[in-house]
Amino acid sequence: MKTAVRRKEIVTERLRLGALRVEDAPALIAMLSDPEVGKTYMVPDLDSEEKQSAVFERLKTLSASERFVYGIFLEERLIGMIHSVGGEGREIELGYFISPAEKGRGYASEALKAAVAELFSMGCPRVVAGAFEENPASLRVMEKCGFTRIERTEAIEYRGKTHNCIFCAIEKPHESMAVCGRDYGIIRLLGHGKGGYSYLAESGGQMVVIKQIHHEPCDYYSFGNKIEAEIRDFSRLKSAAIRIPEMLAADVDSERIVKEYIDGPTVLELVRSGASVEAYLPQVREMALKAKAVGMNIDYFPTNFVVCGGMIWYVDYECSEYSDEWSFENWGVKYWSDTPELKAYLDKNG
Repeated sequence: MKTAVRRKEIVTERLRLGALRVEDAPALIAMLSDPEVGKTYMVPDLDSEEKQSAVFERLKTLSASERFVYGIFLEERLIGMIHSVGGEGREIELGYFISPAEKGRGYASEALKAAVAELFSMGCPRVVAGAFEENPASLRVMEKCGFTRIERTEAIEYRGKTHNCIFCAIEKPHESMAVCGRDYGIIRLLGHGKGGYSYLAESGGQMVVIKQIHHEPCDYYSFGNKIEAEIRDFSRLKSAAIRIPEMLAADVDSERIVKEYIDGPTVLELVRSGASVEAYLPQVREMALKAKAVGMNIDYFPTNFVVCGGMIWYVDYECSEYSDEWSFENWGVKYWSDTPELKAYLDKNG
């Protein structure tokens, strides 16, 4: 696997990853002129026609090359870039950025997931990316896409200051996973939460979700035995008549569970797209009343709710002892619309 790989257009739910064109240079220069983007790419001040002309020439070279290099387009507007910056053999290193004006809308993670999936499909078994320590939002984007920190850092000098770059990596998932002696073909990574990695999988024509428990530290939540907690919380939610996907299998030894797959957008995806979720508030409030009646809260953050057939499903199994502080009305509802709290979260987490 070499760093020189032939491009093809990649289309995601909202974005198009395509070849950079010379006519994209003005937008690219505008983004590289931003101090944060410029620092990431060690770009000098683009304060002269000569320096800007160099960007045009570099863009021509990239456009004609066979390297893994894409412009990130929202409709036909360039909003970022993602490309290989090194590595070969069993590893490719990626660099990427999104226009500061477009941060907080999930475009970085959407583009990164698509690029990683494309590299995996071409046989690359491991992808690495880095971010400056003072840019935690970029690190969280990588973590959301399934990357984990590795023992590699680099001190980089830029404009008279030293910046510590932290690196993360993601490895190609197994093509199949066994749960309780049954093999499931892995289709793609769905997400990475504080308790595990969730994969869309298939067996015998049935689509399911496999959750692989992980033991990565979480600075705001404490776990006991995670696999036992998943099984226990599933039973508590079922007893409370909360609408959740069925648990189809649980393998304690491998720390994997198999869930029913609920196909649909998350509430967060709907809110980000500008859609109103007002129609689903009575349903989540009904869930909240059922949970409170048995002395518990569920995690009301909108990534944990999927809309399917006009109904919302709580697709996580996490629940905790009830407290007013973490109830839906006092906490969760703040993230179910375009609120300052949600904007702050998206600005921080990308």
